[in-house]
Parts: sequence; C-alpha cells; structure tokens
Amino acid sequence: KLDRNIRGLLEDAKRGEPGAERQAKMLVIQMIPALRQAMEGLMTPNMPEELKPAQPLVPLLPGNQGGGPQQQ
Repeated sequence: KLDRNIRGLLEDAKRGEPGAERQAKMLVIQMIPALRQAMEGLMTPNMPEELKPAQPLVPLLPGNQGGGPQQQ
C-alpha cells in the first residue's frame, strides 16, 4: 500500500504538483526501517486469528420455541 502511495506521489510530481516529490521522499524514509527488519527476518506476516463464533447462529436443538404441537 505504501508503495502505491509513493508511486502516486511521484506521478503527481511529474505533473508538477507542488510538494508531491517531497512527500514521496518522506514516505521512502519511513519505509526504510521496515525494509531492514524484513531483510533481517525480524518481521513476520500478521496472520489473522481463526474466528470462532461465540454462539451458533441457528440453535441446533430448538426445544419448545413454537411451531410444533405443545404438550400439556
């Protein structure tokens, strides 16, 4: 995502937008520490945790919640 932002800013700079080249340089400077960590193997991808529902969406055994004949 950061790469796309930098490329977009460089395109803006080519069109003559003031400050775009400077912003692109600032983003590159911010990216350098993360790149170093990645090259050294210090960064691992963020894996999302497996989602487990707190309760089922549809009750498995609905009991006497209506719909069937009621016993008296």
